[in-house]
Amino acid sequence: MNSSEKNQILLISHSKSSGRELMSMLEGLNLEFLYAESSSEAINIISFAAPKLIIVETFFGNENCFDLCRMLKTSQRTKLIPIIAISDIDCQNSRVQAIQSGADTFMLKPVIKEELIAHVRGKISQFNEFYLLSTTDELTRLYNRREFFKRFENEIVKNTDTVISLAIIDLDSFKQINDLYGHPMGDAVLMKFGEILNKHLSPSFFPTRFGGEEFVITLLGKNGSEAKEIIDSIRREFDSIVFSTSDEKKFSISFSAGISEYPVFGKNLSILLSRADQALYSAKKEGKSRTYIFDPIMAKNDRFWEYLKKASHFFTDKKNRDAVTNLPFLHSSLETISNLSFEIKSIGIIIVKIENISSLRQILGIPVTDFIIENLKIVIKKTCEMNFSTDTFISVSDITNYNFIIKFPSIIDFSVNNEKCRTLYRKICRKIEKAFSHLPVHLKFADSIIFFNKKNPRAIIGEIDNLLQKSSFLNKKVSRKEEPESIIKYPDLIENKFFEDNFEKKYISGPEHKKYVFISLNNFYSSFSSSFRFLNSIISSIETTELFLKSVSKLTRDDNSSIVLPKLQEIDFIDYLNLIKKILPEKKVFISINETEISEGNFDIPKDFFVSNNSVSLAISDCYISAEILNLISHFDFRLVILSEHLTMCLHCFKDRIKILNGFKIFADQLEIDICSSNVANPEDIQLLKDIDITYSDRNES
Repeated sequence: MNSSEKNQILLISHSKSSGRELMSMLEGLNLEFLYAESSSEAINIISFAAPKLIIVETFFGNENCFDLCRMLKTSQRTKLIPIIAISDIDCQNSRVQAIQSGADTFMLKPVIKEELIAHVRGKISQFNEFYLLSTTDELTRLYNRREFFKRFENEIVKNTDTVISLAIIDLDSFKQINDLYGHPMGDAVLMKFGEILNKHLSPSFFPTRFGGEEFVITLLGKNGSEAKEIIDSIRREFDSIVFSTSDEKKFSISFSAGISEYPVFGKNLSILLSRADQALYSAKKEGKSRTYIFDPIMAKNDRFWEYLKKASHFFTDKKNRDAVTNLPFLHSSLETISNLSFEIKSIGIIIVKIENISSLRQILGIPVTDFIIENLKIVIKKTCEMNFSTDTFISVSDITNYNFIIKFPSIIDFSVNNEKCRTLYRKICRKIEKAFSHLPVHLKFADSIIFFNKKNPRAIIGEIDNLLQKSSFLNKKVSRKEEPESIIKYPDLIENKFFEDNFEKKYISGPEHKKYVFISLNNFYSSFSSSFRFLNSIISSIETTELFLKSVSKLTRDDNSSIVLPKLQEIDFIDYLNLIKKILPEKKVFISINETEISEGNFDIPKDFFVSNNSVSLAISDCYISAEILNLISHFDFRLVILSEHLTMCLHCFKDRIKILNGFKIFADQLEIDICSSNVANPEDIQLLKDIDITYSDRNES
């Protein structure tokens, strides 16, 4: 705490004259007074201020202070703030009510000045002590992660024009200290490092223990180079310390550090921390015991990039499991079940089969289809865990098909409660189907209870095969989103009014209030990617391309949004580019390359396109983040990435995917590439995209 700062006190009084009287009694105590005449006004003040004490009269206006006290004492943010209640009614009931509502002290009017001063000093001291305990790390006496977040955000609000550097420090090879010399010695190292950092504590140097052997330092008013000098001097001081164990073994330990600078390398805390962490990772990777300032080139060397570059197992992993779902194949799973320690009487079986998997691969591409398969695995696992108490074994049928076989082996003969079990299985199936109702997936289900014959265990394979053949849709009428071309029969496209009569504008929200407009069928719900697939299926000549672009020009005549157009597969790229410049000369246009085209090796954009094009830029749509995509946007001048709608659907299921998205956002920011997503439906996914600061359009917007 900075002792020079004034302590804030909130006064809640029935009249300003009464409030002024109390203030005059407390003059000279280094206090800053906040004043409120009502509960709502007091709550409003507390929402943006942090008083160390509240003085409240028991009755102010038509309100009773006891209700306010109860509310303040139940709130996580205000429960530590001491409350002095002042009353002009001397009765037992008032005293009891005050104490029961959470007031720390009860005083009667007329207030004795010396008594009030003593209570105020004592309560502020008490608050400081409690606050210090709640915001500091017990071992190192440094401030903790929670206090760091609070202080840093406050500094950004108060110092909008001030440079702030953020340093992440990690002790090198600290685990070896614990392993070689024991955890008490490791604690001694942390305590000593905390002591060194606390020695530098000042209004411009705020050290915190982030967790384990990781520390974060806020350096107010220091740029990256100045911060590096300070951190390096601390590093040399720490390097020089020789620690001794109880058996007189001696050792030294170093640390590595990464620095990012606000606002140069980021305008919010998550980005600054990520970039400081990237610099730290580079320092560790290049020899440890050094301090690095973040540089955009480090984006290719961080943990996120390494994660994407790790060895790929295209078909099976090291344990011979399926590479997409990491699930065992059926035979392997049955082998595990047959070797369980208890005797199995019967096995409950649920089958979940993706009916349209081949068409999914053709329409959406393999990466997006794999995402849906992985998503289905997670939904199946969670649904079974929530609805069935026994052990659950999930496998895929074989290496060529994604038929999920869910098995519930039991020492109890399930056939005794056949109907009860089957009812539960169908409930699980309905929940899985509901979770996938917003995806273009057609699921078939089957369930049964199969007797396990230990004399002939392989017989169960045949029974599961028979059950697979009997799988069916839960509802006889399956809702399938048909492609537009199966709905409308189109005349000759050379008719001038065709595109104007049948198409309309739709929008995707971009960062910094940008809007991207694309063209889709009238009165037909279609996503960005399906609209572009359809356009590619009907535009196959220069004449139809010209008509299409002229219609786009009319539709967007009074619209300042950037226009996103598909790359037309049947049209030479240079011819298409020239037509765009001719027909849409005043518009900012993006030509969108579908990621499926890239993964299939159809990226045939001429290199000279990237040299100088002010009005026409490239975008990647239906993008599924991979090392290949990152390499591509590193080498070519893409300006926009539109994430696959299927990548962001059910995003909340995937911890690693959050890490990948966040890393990709930081990487794209460094290259000044806008990222957005369309057709987001799930509220949890929307919140995650907000947290990562990726703009999106929900279904209603599109």
